[in-house]
Amino acid sequence: MDGNTGLVLPEGHVAVILNGNVDSTMYLSKATSNSFIFCDTTYTDDNGFYFFTNLMPGDYLLTTDYQGNSEFSNGSLTLSINTMGTYVVNANVPLVQSQFMAYKRVDKAEAQIGDTLTYRVYYQSVLSALPDSVSIWISDPLPPEVEYLPATARMTTGATFVSFDSTNNAVMFKRNGIPQLTLDSLIFQARVRTDLHAGMSVFENVAKVYNANDTASTDNDSRSRAVTRVVVPYLLIQKNVNRRVAQLGDILTYKILLQNRSSLPTDTLNELYLTDILPLGFKYKSNSSYCESEPLSDPLVIESERGQMKMIWQLPETLPPGGSCDITYRAIVSMNAHFGENDNLAYATAFIANGDSTQTSTAKATVVVKPGFLSDVGFIFGKIFYDLNQNGEHDLGEPTAGNVELISETGIHVVTDEFGKYSIPNVRAGRHVLRVNRKSLPDRTHVLLNSADYFGDAISRSVDVSPGGMAKANFALEQEVDVSMTITEISTLQMTQQPLTEDFRQIVYKPWRTTFR
Repeated sequence: MDGNTGLVLPEGHVAVILNGNVDSTMYLSKATSNSFIFCDTTYTDDNGFYFFTNLMPGDYLLTTDYQGNSEFSNGSLTLSINTMGTYVVNANVPLVQSQFMAYKRVDKAEAQIGDTLTYRVYYQSVLSALPDSVSIWISDPLPPEVEYLPATARMTTGATFVSFDSTNNAVMFKRNGIPQLTLDSLIFQARVRTDLHAGMSVFENVAKVYNANDTASTDNDSRSRAVTRVVVPYLLIQKNVNRRVAQLGDILTYKILLQNRSSLPTDTLNELYLTDILPLGFKYKSNSSYCESEPLSDPLVIESERGQMKMIWQLPETLPPGGSCDITYRAIVSMNAHFGENDNLAYATAFIANGDSTQTSTAKATVVVKPGFLSDVGFIFGKIFYDLNQNGEHDLGEPTAGNVELISETGIHVVTDEFGKYSIPNVRAGRHVLRVNRKSLPDRTHVLLNSADYFGDAISRSVDVSPGGMAKANFALEQEVDVSMTITEISTLQMTQQPLTEDFRQIVYKPWRTTFR
């Protein structure tokens, strides 16, 4: 019942624990002792009632284990039964309501080792307002599975951070006075320890709000408890990269640590497979894999349709309990890499001696790709060929033209090779003009005007180069053909004048025809 009002609390599932010293001599004729310990437990129904039956004479202590959703502390009641018989004893256990209500939240119900947890504590004064002369304390003893992150506490203007007790792993806050039913809150962060043993761990974080005059505790309220479940895998993975910032063309070194976290001698890990997924545009460098400084065979590479690489290594050795191994490899940041953050993901799988499989969490290493010299310039390439069927494409069997000179608007000169190909590296981004040196073309050859990129004279065309990109500019040629002919008739052109007005006349050309044989 409510210790302040005397009314029954209609709250079910409150544990009531009975402990007693029973006088055995009153009903056992051959008892060797005057008393023995008796204990029992029951729960209240939805109306707040409970009962124990068949109790023997003795002294009893009733206590409650309150885990409800209200602000009441645990209560207790002593009870003596002196005579044998059948009768009913009313034993109302008073519960004292706390001045405060508190409840706590955590952002992750499931976490992994090394994860950061954000805790938030809400509290308010439910019975009455408290003046500024009254100090309100918020205590949060953290479970041993987590460690407090300094300088992460955030509070309203009314509250202050007091201290962190490293011995008890407890965080303490303080506030002076609070209006009635005004909800306040504070936030801080803690990290799941990385040295937890393999297996599953469930830990509870309980916050308590109180003042010097408050005999009831808010930590009996189930809402003041934040629970997190952590599964620590047998196999741990960590990943890092030698450079946080890179440019196109850079070569990066990735390092992966695998560790068997079990302490049992039978938990040797076998058949270890490492899977690594490179960001789009990152390419694995052949013959760059090492395991504990020993060369490791190149991984199986599976390339997606977008060009992203997924690599799988089968590691050669087993991993004993407590053992670890380092794997390193290199990757090239190609021209297709995206600017900004690029995440590299990795995970590993293995089998334990009993045949069960285990898998690590996914480790991540992030590289920021920024524009650099190679990203500000581009690359122009192409070929010069005879387009015999004039379809604009270099088809099989169509000859090419070597030793043809091209000149850019910046004065760059290049000459095609024996296959008619040319290239111009390190070209600034933007629009460029390439012009064919007409004197370098083979005899009786001219450039076909077959693209909108030409400037009307067929030997000059524009090329658009994107930053860090490549642009192709081909030139199609046509060769003049000699035609032998004999003139058998002389063509004549007859003209007549027709008067239009007295001052103007129109010259009329009659049709004429030329015949060649």
